[in-house]
Amino acid sequence: MSKFRLAGVFLCLLAASGCSEPGSKPDAVIHSPGYKWHPGHYLNAYWGKYISVQIRQAQSSPAFKGISVIHGWWDLEKDKDQYDFSAIDRELEAVQSAGLQLIIQVADRSFKDQDCAPAYLRTPAFGGGQSRVGKKCTVLRHNPAVQDRLIALYQALGQRYDSHPNFEAVMMEEDSMEKKGTNLDGYSDRAYIDQSKRGMSALAQAFPHTVVFKWLNWGPGIPELFAHACSLGIGVGAPDLDPKLKTWAYPAPWQQYAHKIPLEMSVQDPRVQKTVLNGSDVRAIFDFGTSDPPSGLALNYIVWDQPEKPGVISFQNDIKPYIVQRDGFIQRACPAVLASRGGCR
Repeated sequence: MSKFRLAGVFLCLLAASGCSEPGSKPDAVIHSPGYKWHPGHYLNAYWGKYISVQIRQAQSSPAFKGISVIHGWWDLEKDKDQYDFSAIDRELEAVQSAGLQLIIQVADRSFKDQDCAPAYLRTPAFGGGQSRVGKKCTVLRHNPAVQDRLIALYQALGQRYDSHPNFEAVMMEEDSMEKKGTNLDGYSDRAYIDQSKRGMSALAQAFPHTVVFKWLNWGPGIPELFAHACSLGIGVGAPDLDPKLKTWAYPAPWQQYAHKIPLEMSVQDPRVQKTVLNGSDVRAIFDFGTSDPPSGLALNYIVWDQPEKPGVISFQNDIKPYIVQRDGFIQRACPAVLASRGGCR
């Protein structure tokens, strides 16, 4: 079959998946032999310091598929083009030995009163590289020069890990942007959206066989970025799975794209404590995440923190037993957009 005929077939499949972005041409690439696809419940190993704990927990029941680890850009790239992926290598070796899958989240922001951009970016050539307000720090995602460097990181990660069978997915950090902070003179919502789309496109190209999640919850351009994710064949994720939480990204666009694109959401502590205190329980959280619309979000992946708050919620006594009781139920069918790009394996 000629490449022109392949492109035509792809465009027809993409239209059938419901993923057409107005005013843009979708990537007419057939991904073969398809995407690594192990949907299910994953345990958050946070920054990887105690990864062995989460691995043992995940091994304790087939209801869990693997673990998720956060990696700061500032740790992955110490200097320009000087990457240190040794921690990810160790994590992959550990999960592979345990028969599990690994998700990584690339953090380009921090809530810990620290710099979030590599040192070389915090210079005039990159507009200062980051914006800080209070304890929050976010890289200048709207700045094309900064986005170029983030794209270079994605490319390096993809080259190293896309072919690894236990490297399940890569997630981008949540999209909210503080509009009151340092180094924001050139900020606009339009620039932020356009540069976010550049990053999403680069991730799709860097990881043609790996599930990619762009976190969308509070930032600008939510409908446009959902549509762009769909046109690229990537997924959307977010923090704070909560049946009662409402943002302009949540829950309507999620339900609109259920079964079309991969969907992920995390259950984070201490937010989950607030969720429980507001009247929800593990059953309500689980059912909302896994059920079909309109009662749920039809998620493919859920990443769980492991809170132990006496009298409120316990991973060991509340969360884990219910996930095991439900046999790790999740929406496992290959989403339409992935099926149109080589399928799931």
